[in-house]
Amino acid sequence: AGCQRILTSGQKPGVDEGLTTLINLVQTANDRIIIMPGSGVRSSNILWLLEQSEATEFHTTARTMVNSGMQFINPDMQEQLSSVEVDAEEVQRISQVLKAAGVRHSQENENAE
Repeated sequence: AGCQRILTSGQKPGVDEGLTTLINLVQTANDRIIIMPGSGVRSSNILWLLEQSEATEFHTTARTMVNSGMQFINPDMQEQLSSVEVDAEEVQRISQVLKAAGVRHSQENENAE
C-alpha cells in the first residue's frame, strides 16, 4: 500500500535549485520508494541530474510555448494568446542524450518488451 514514487523539484522552483534536497531524498529513500525529480528537467541537464542525484526516474514536460494562430486579435482584450505544447524535438534530444550515455529509458523499455 502507499505510493510508489514521489515527483518533486526538491522543494524549489526547479530541480537545479533543489538538487541538494533531491540528493538527500534519493539517499534516504534507499530504493524503498522512487524519488522522481521534475520541474526543469531538459536535455541540457538530465545527465548532470542523473549523475548528481542518482535518481532512476525523471519527469519532464518538454514543453514549449507557441503563439496563437488567430488572425484577428482585439488589443482591448489584453489576452495572452499563446499555449503550451510538447516540444517533440526536446523529447528526441532527451532520448538521444540518454541513449548516447548508455542509459536505458522508458521509450527503450517499452520497445524491448
